[in-house]
Amino acid sequence: MITRSIRIATCLATAGLALAASDALATEGPPTGATPLPNTLQPVTVPPVGSPPASRKLRPRVQRARLVPRRVRAGHRSRLRVALATPGRLRIVVRRTARGHQVRVWTRTVAAPNRTLVVRLPKRLRRGHYRVTAVAYDGDGARSRAVRRMLLVVRR
Repeated sequence: MITRSIRIATCLATAGLALAASDALATEGPPTGATPLPNTLQPVTVPPVGSPPASRKLRPRVQRARLVPRRVRAGHRSRLRVALATPGRLRIVVRRTARGHQVRVWTRTVAAPNRTLVVRLPKRLRRGHYRVTAVAYDGDGARSRAVRRMLLVVRR
């Protein structure tokens, strides 16, 4: 009886080894036309929703404006030094404050191919207080906030 059970166990073991050695259908990969299973070793990534902006365009802005000198003698020039965020155009308006209201004296629009610019103001200004306003424009026509500086013209 022991020999019979050993013979049956041996037959079962050989049958099991023969099945294990043969190619299994489940390990050959997915059938043709089916989507493959994801790789379990790669981290999971979530694609972004929509498309992000390609490049964020800077709006025109006057970063710094300085009058040199702020107090000038009549018949002499003052210079306006301006630093811009982006190249574009710069509009400069000089107004004279007289008796509670302002009179526009001088206006210029200059090209600003670089981000820094020095503009010479007119020397034929009468004595008094002046307000110098600078506004930057870009190619699309967008404008910056107005930056104002005070200029004082004193007698010769």
